[in-house]
Amino acid sequence: MFSINPILYIGHILICIVYLWALFTERRKLTKVIATLAFGWAFCVHSGTGAIFGFGARVLYESPLLPASFVAAAMASGTALMIIMIVLIFKLTNRRLDDELIFWLGRFLAICVIVVVYFLSVENAYRAYVVELRQAAIYYLFGGVHSILFWVGLIFVGCVIPMLILFNRRRGRSIRWIVLASALVIFGVLCERYVIVIPGLTHPPELFPGMEITHSVIEEGIATYYISFLEMLQALGVFGVIGFLFGWGLKYLKLLPNEARILEQPAFSESANHRKQ
Repeated sequence: MFSINPILYIGHILICIVYLWALFTERRKLTKVIATLAFGWAFCVHSGTGAIFGFGARVLYESPLLPASFVAAAMASGTALMIIMIVLIFKLTNRRLDDELIFWLGRFLAICVIVVVYFLSVENAYRAYVVELRQAAIYYLFGGVHSILFWVGLIFVGCVIPMLILFNRRRGRSIRWIVLASALVIFGVLCERYVIVIPGLTHPPELFPGMEITHSVIEEGIATYYISFLEMLQALGVFGVIGFLFGWGLKYLKLLPNEARILEQPAFSESANHRKQ
């Protein structure tokens, strides 16, 4: 599993390159095939990443649901980011954007958030139920700053508030409210990634179940971690390079259509009218 994950990432990059080539050369059939392949491959990539954590030796990672949870969070954050980017770019470039498209994406985002909450609930209920994992579950849910990020950042800000917005009849059909809900979902998923990685690394693994380590050259106990300036600088550099390439592509390549709207289905409507007659 650990050796196959780089292959999944490299394969996904190559598939995206082929997809862009098919898109720019206007090969419609090939574009649909490669897009479907890219979606399935991305599904495997996120599952593989989740499996690296979920099938590990640390008690806060060990969960068969973690690969599926990674996929659900990726779908939620990906949909939310797509909503924000579509609205922002189409407004800045004065292109026509069908509001119904954003409303439909907002409903899909609400479903993704429900799936995320479901996996989080089952995963933590499992940890609380199993006696060997109960101490780790208490540390995960009530053990420090990461617990505040879990309850406030992930659950309340990233899940509860977006669902209240998206399932509201009036706010769920408002572009501004949908964009706000999307931003909150992205923030919640970032909090989820933090509370998955950092607590699992700071909490010591149980290498020898049922035994006590009396002497070790490695210092035991719960460690601490703070984001360093170089790490923040590296993250900003990655976002800066991606932003520059995307802006360059918007200016010199045909990355955007002239308009975005929901695909009409005349065949279905004509058959419905024929049945009524």
